[in-house]
Amino acid sequence: KPQNKEPKIPDVSSTTLVQQHTHTEKNPSNHSGTNNTSNTSQSGKTDRKPKTDVKTVTTKTIDPKSEDKKQAAVLSDLDRIKQKYSIEDLLFIGKTAVKNHAYNDAIIALENLSESHPEKELKNLLLFEAYLESGRTRDALFIANSNSIVDAQYDYLWGKLNEKLGKTKEALDNYQSALTKPSIARSRNEIRFDALYNTALIWSTLYKANPTQDSRIQMLNAWNIVKRSYANNPDHPRFKKANTELASTN
Repeated sequence: KPQNKEPKIPDVSSTTLVQQHTHTEKNPSNHSGTNNTSNTSQSGKTDRKPKTDVKTVTTKTIDPKSEDKKQAAVLSDLDRIKQKYSIEDLLFIGKTAVKNHAYNDAIIALENLSESHPEKELKNLLLFEAYLESGRTRDALFIANSNSIVDAQYDYLWGKLNEKLGKTKEALDNYQSALTKPSIARSRNEIRFDALYNTALIWSTLYKANPTQDSRIQMLNAWNIVKRSYANNPDHPRFKKANTELASTN
């Protein structure tokens, strides 16, 4: 009779170990990763990653508040001149600054003066002069063309402006017109003496450029008028200039 053999019971513990070992071998990265993590925590160091160059592109942007900043700068200048002249009256500051040849101060004050100011014509005359004397010819021309003021100073400033523009004939006409009007900006005598002196200077230039009999007579007449105007003040530079010019033609 065949003997009944007992079925063999597999060794569970050994099988399990083999499976675990096999699984571990198939995933060496897990084992390695575990070791790396352990090593990192033990040494306190981290793996260094390769550096990646990052290019920074700088772009210019328009500041939406640029106009506000400009306005703040203007206000700062305005506060400065108010402090400098110890007064809030912008027209007074403008007049004082022009008189003292501080034309930039005058421009700051007068440009901030309201267009509805009751003395608007005086404001524009002062601003006309400040622009002209500070070399801002285009701004002076704009003021001149934007206004029509019946005033000796207005005509006188037009004469100076036309001289700068090379319009000699127009300048002579302006100076002549300035002799016949009053002014709210300066005394009539001051404007008169300035207009006569500038007229004489123009005729001297014309005579030297083209020494005709007519230009000589005009030049002599112009300087004689200047000399008579300063007869009571022979030490004045203009009186001396008149004598020099008259002597040079004899």
